[in-house]
Amino acid sequence: MNTQLSGALQGGTDVTLATGGTGSPGTDSGLITINASVNGINGGTGGNLTLTANSANPSGSVTFAAGVSLDKNLAVTGATVSQTAAGVLTVHGTTTVNAPGAVILSTAAANSFIGAVTIISSGAVAVASPQAVAFGTVTATDLTASATLGISQPSGTITSTGTATLSANTSHDVTLNASGNDFNEVKTGGTVADLTIRDANAVALDDISTNGLVVVTTNGAITQLSSTAILPTTATVLNAGSSGDITLQNAGNNFAGLEIDNAHNVSVVDTNTLTTSGITTTGTLALTASGSNQRQRRRQQHARDTGIRRRRRDGAQRELRGHHARQRQQRLQVVRLSHELGERDAA
Repeated sequence: MNTQLSGALQGGTDVTLATGGTGSPGTDSGLITINASVNGINGGTGGNLTLTANSANPSGSVTFAAGVSLDKNLAVTGATVSQTAAGVLTVHGTTTVNAPGAVILSTAAANSFIGAVTIISSGAVAVASPQAVAFGTVTATDLTASATLGISQPSGTITSTGTATLSANTSHDVTLNASGNDFNEVKTGGTVADLTIRDANAVALDDISTNGLVVVTTNGAITQLSSTAILPTTATVLNAGSSGDITLQNAGNNFAGLEIDNAHNVSVVDTNTLTTSGITTTGTLALTASGSNQRQRRRQQHARDTGIRRRRRDGAQRELRGHHARQRQQRLQVVRLSHELGERDAA
């Protein structure tokens, strides 16, 4: 353990570790590596930890190779920020990271971020915890967030120019509902409980699997990537605004129920039946449910089969009536012949 640093933090001292040359690349790589564990826990009275590497130098990284536990806040600046499997972060305050490169805080399985997590990056961002994660402001290309007990957003906005992959267990929700969020593509990593996404513009859905609701609200189009599927177990509630189109036409979609609060043109395909609970559009509406088509085809085949049976029955009845008519005609002929023979005998 880094006893000097731990002791200072436990005593309530705010500690800052900074390398030189943070304003330019310089000759100093300016990297910071935590090689010995740091324990700043002291019943809530421990200090804040700030780590500032030379973020202007591509080598100015911050690496957590040993665990850090804090009562208060963690602030990190570096060209990139990462952790090893041993670099578990336990932060009871906020976690704030600034890095032009990638921020990977998903390698250690036991991370615990109690306060809000804010990450400003021009690269990929990954955060993982067996607990819950609450995001503040996040900017990233690809965003990968995995939190067993759910993902929330009590403040800030999230901007992801790549793919946002969001994971929780099947009993906990993913709720990223700030009006200023701007996602490019959204997918779930496995099945979550409820998924709630809000976007200031358009959004494209990748594979979505929930054990509950899917709620997507945008100020633009809601579409889906090819060869993907939306698979909720309860209702899907969509709102693209009065001018946004909703186009979810992949054959693998399986909506338990569909509600569209507002949209322009709507085109939705479901692999089975499709139950709607209210649709408001300012344009066209096209709903295709393969289950309904199958039932329609079965009804049509039943009608054809019924028609064939009816025609066969009617034909048999006509044949029977014809047979009876021929028998009556034959009996009449026999009677007339008998009369004629009797008259000749009498003569």
